[in-house]
Amino acid sequence: MYYQKLFLTLLLASILPGCLNTRNQRVKANPFDLSAFTSDSPYKPNPLPGDEVPSSTTTGSTTTPTTPPSHIAHCTWSQNGTSGFEFSSNHLGSYTLCQSTNGETELFFQLKTNPGYNICFIPVNESEGHVIYIGEPRCLFANDPMTVYKIIMLKNRPSTGYNTYSALALTGVMVMQDRSYEFPYPYYPYYNISYNPLKAPDAYLLCANWYQAGDARYCQSFNSAGHYVYHKF
Repeated sequence: MYYQKLFLTLLLASILPGCLNTRNQRVKANPFDLSAFTSDSPYKPNPLPGDEVPSSTTTGSTTTPTTPPSHIAHCTWSQNGTSGFEFSSNHLGSYTLCQSTNGETELFFQLKTNPGYNICFIPVNESEGHVIYIGEPRCLFANDPMTVYKIIMLKNRPSTGYNTYSALALTGVMVMQDRSYEFPYPYYPYYNISYNPLKAPDAYLLCANWYQAGDARYCQSFNSAGHYVYHKF
């Protein structure tokens, strides 16, 4: 039997400036340098209609669906690109995001509808109600609902004092579109769509660093805007 293959596409993003220490620091207009290559582990949730061909037996046409690899079989994948996704949100729409049993930094992502922007994932650790980022954003343009994308997260936030972020478990990711928004004060009026736009990943890192410095206003503003999904594993 011949099946149209669906490949896992691995997209790796270069580092986003990981420390926005001051309000006056400008964020790069295009901080991501994307490179894409085809994974050597093809995975297709299910043959597309018409993929089946007559068999050599008298039973006629048969279809043998393929299954996801065992390390992501615990997650629910869309078999047709239109239904069967595991999660839904106002920000992303329907999607599946899965943490592989091979390792905490190996994620797999399937998206029903791309909004026209890269989707960024920021690794975080949650402990006792506090969420901190532990590595740089990884971004990809997930434009094929029948493709499951592999994302390798990095726990590479520089250590500060006794805080060694690479030693923390990856318990979730902040997911957001790589686009500019108008965030309320204290982002605005310094950061504004017309004269000094700020993309969502940069806005989150800015809030996270101010929060660590004892100023929660930026994160309160970021949360109120709602341009993100906090996905826990």
